[in-house]
Amino acid sequence: MKMYKTIDSLVQVVLIVLVIVMSLVYSSTFLGERFMYSYVLIGGWQLFSLLVHFFLPATIKIRARLIYIILLVITVLIGVGFGIADDDNLLGFMYAMLFWTPVLALFYAGVCCWETRKIRLMATT
Repeated sequence: MKMYKTIDSLVQVVLIVLVIVMSLVYSSTFLGERFMYSYVLIGGWQLFSLLVHFFLPATIKIRARLIYIILLVITVLIGVGFGIADDDNLLGFMYAMLFWTPVLALFYAGVCCWETRKIRLMATT
């Protein structure tokens, strides 16, 4: 578990840093193909991580994980609501997601790093 948490946190931080560096290097095509690939890659890794964490013991989880899950569920429900309501609203929602989901990704990476630190502190005591 300690090894998985360390790898999980490290992969998330590396992916996010790579995306930031790539966006600075290729600034003329920031929202281009590379960004979308990285967007899906980070999101996919974090969803996989979230699913794996449902099977890990509660002792290693912090309260911020629950806050993240609530924010994620609210985001999905709002998206479904906009999708059902009207196409124009869905487009606005998707535009907002370009800014909101990176915030969620950073928050989740922080949660994983905090939990990894908690495990390391538990192992030393």
